[in-house]
Amino acid sequence: MPDAAIFESLSAVEIVWLAIAAFAGSVTAGLSGMGGGMLLAVAVAPVVGIDALIPVMTVAMFLNHIARVMAFGADAQWETAGKIMLTALPLTVVGATVYSALPGDIVAVVIGTFVLVFVPGRRLLGSAAWNVSTPGLLGVGSIFGFVSGTAIGAGMLIIPVLLGSGLTGAALIGTDAIIGLAVLIVKGITFGTLSVLTAQLTIFGVAVGLFAMPGVWLARWIIKRSSVRVHTLFIEAVLLAGGASFVWRGLTY
Repeated sequence: MPDAAIFESLSAVEIVWLAIAAFAGSVTAGLSGMGGGMLLAVAVAPVVGIDALIPVMTVAMFLNHIARVMAFGADAQWETAGKIMLTALPLTVVGATVYSALPGDIVAVVIGTFVLVFVPGRRLLGSAAWNVSTPGLLGVGSIFGFVSGTAIGAGMLIIPVLLGSGLTGAALIGTDAIIGLAVLIVKGITFGTLSVLTAQLTIFGVAVGLFAMPGVWLARWIIKRSSVRVHTLFIEAVLLAGGASFVWRGLTY
């Protein structure tokens, strides 16, 4: 769909649908650190088309992550975030440069399988068995960065690692928000340099992002009133559902 036709083609019902999807996705991401982008992508893709989806989502999720950093940044583990970003950011540039050429089905199956193995494995072996060392954080950061540049839903890789590092509750969400914001800045600059992110797509992404931002504070309100155990169970449930979804998408791609 041509850029200029995006706004002209939207009906009132579609605008309301986008607003609801953006808010719901923001609450989901605020509670679990993931899933919001995938939920929002389902609503945005029919409007902007598949080719423009990643650039638009980069802008929308950038605003969402700003809100998440404002809401949870004080709880973030900056040392852990810094180790992951050390390798994630340069690999994001590589991934964003070649995102249209990657086999999406293989990426989806690999991410989904990793998540499906991690959650029950962590339960069976105990959290101590999943403690992630600095080399592990650097390695996962490089994979996360590359996948982040090519697809939506790479948070499925980073959240299990943060859980394995002992982070829970607001600390987990805040650390994920710091990492995600840095990655989105790098993606936005890369897409802009490659002329993939046009002015019209940027404006559309900003509009979607503004719809999403209030959901972050609702998520913070819920987290502050929930126990660590309940929040961790919620995250694991989202991980299992998302992992199964990734595998299914990859096998039926």
